[in-house]
Amino acid sequence: MTPRRPLLLPVVFVLAVTILSLTAATAQAQTVTTPGGTFSSQTYQGVTADGITAFLAIRYAAAPTGALRFAAPTPPVVVAGTIEATQFGSACPQIPSPFFTGGPESEDCLFLNLFVPNPPISSNNHFPVMVFIHGGAFVDGDSSSYNGAGLALQGNVIVVTINYRLGILGFLATAGLDAQSPTGSSGNYGIADQQFALQWVKQNISAFGGDPERVTIFGESAGGFSVCANMVSPGAAGLFERAITESGPCSALPTKLDAETQGAAIAAALGCAPADDAACLRAAPVAAILAAQTAIISQNSLASVTAFFPDVDGVVIPQQPVEALAAGQFNHVPLIVGTNHDEGRLFIALTFDLNPAVGPLTAADYPTEIEAIALAAVEQGEAVSGSSGSPNPLLVAEITNEILQQYPLTNFATPDLALSTVFTDSAFSCPAQITRDLTSLRVPTFGYEFNDENAPMLFLPPVSFPYGATHTDELQFLFPFPGDVLTAGEQELATTMKGYWTAFASKGNPNAVGLAAWPPFFLFFGDDESLIPPTPRVELDFARQHKCNFWFDVLAQTALQATSVNLLRSIGIPRAVH
Repeated sequence: MTPRRPLLLPVVFVLAVTILSLTAATAQAQTVTTPGGTFSSQTYQGVTADGITAFLAIRYAAAPTGALRFAAPTPPVVVAGTIEATQFGSACPQIPSPFFTGGPESEDCLFLNLFVPNPPISSNNHFPVMVFIHGGAFVDGDSSSYNGAGLALQGNVIVVTINYRLGILGFLATAGLDAQSPTGSSGNYGIADQQFALQWVKQNISAFGGDPERVTIFGESAGGFSVCANMVSPGAAGLFERAITESGPCSALPTKLDAETQGAAIAAALGCAPADDAACLRAAPVAAILAAQTAIISQNSLASVTAFFPDVDGVVIPQQPVEALAAGQFNHVPLIVGTNHDEGRLFIALTFDLNPAVGPLTAADYPTEIEAIALAAVEQGEAVSGSSGSPNPLLVAEITNEILQQYPLTNFATPDLALSTVFTDSAFSCPAQITRDLTSLRVPTFGYEFNDENAPMLFLPPVSFPYGATHTDELQFLFPFPGDVLTAGEQELATTMKGYWTAFASKGNPNAVGLAAWPPFFLFFGDDESLIPPTPRVELDFARQHKCNFWFDVLAQTALQATSVNLLRSIGIPRAVH
């Protein structure tokens, strides 16, 4: 067998679903006229059915085409008369994926959807607002895959789902594009889109009955990374009052140098010379751009997984998120940070069992895959500290041996499960723990772990090991997906989770009458809520279960030692709290 590196950072995948039959004969039309401002006043006609009024495919920005491709979002042009907002808009261009089987795609994709409870609509309702940022590794997914009706109805909140630019079209950075940018920096257009959508919400949501002073952003995996990016972005200041990150902790992002090196290679692949790459890139056919994107993603390496992540450009994202949190340089809002107990199993299934060229991981290949994780730890440490050059091979070897000692194959039923556990702990659980440690010093912070080991796997076929509570599993407890087969206990948990999320959106605290108590996270206790059916309970040993002491020590051995570790100590976090 030819070993292949596992995916070493979280990737989220979503399945397009048919969500509401809002054009039924019993539905009633509703119209809303928005106020003027940054976004011109418009009148929208939605449709009401089953206690929800939906407004679909509201254009929050002009089509990012022509001169607006690889540029900051701008307000859409005014449309005369009433706009029918009764059908979903196009998804942003993306590569076909077994996890996304949505409808039409187009560069003209900057839409948002509103799910408003309890008609008729009134500006006097002052509902809390929840803006969901979809996942998809920043290369796939769309807003129409998520039905916000149940969340809106149960919690008396307005749910907003948004599209944002993806892949090359959303995150390409080059020197030529830098030169044409008013800020002197390119890339991160997808994050700028998210912030522009939030500006639209702030200006207009009161017309739909929402409270512009109670906006919560939440997202899963790539959407969770987006939440973190907006937490540390000055451009998002004042645009939201609470935040929830699911399976997307604040970990290392590519540097601007990384992004521009990648961008130069993409421009060359598209036949664009450095002297005129901006004009050439804006003229490139979408099909050619997606082909170049496919060539990168198909490499199945750490670089390919993070190729289209946001980068630390010094403008939209001024510094590495963990450094911003440690220094207190972030948007101070109440926060929920959570992960799933077996995050890594989905990725190991995809990389090995479900890859016909590879198959289940063997014991002989396990050390090679651990070495890849050790290399990634060193590379990410260097990214955070701004170091350059080749990773120290002696340090990589040292960390490899340490990981093998902590996670010996004799402790696991299969090598797949061993590698999955390493991946879960290093890429999800312990970065989430550090995120909670840092934010809890300054803002109300709540931690959770999704622990339903029998949660249905909706997206992938069976493999040689159980999926457990893996990546994406909690989504079906918040949004309905095709094929949901939740047990009675799981349905009870789903109701509780919706209650937690919407109570947090309402008052910055997930606790509410009738829900199991969820204490705030406290640095020296490490108390998280275990989301397990039918009734959640408090857990105090999250960090021990996931060996976070060990992974903090690994962090201290990398180039992070000179930056983040010192910052942690400077604000009073001991090196081995957990």
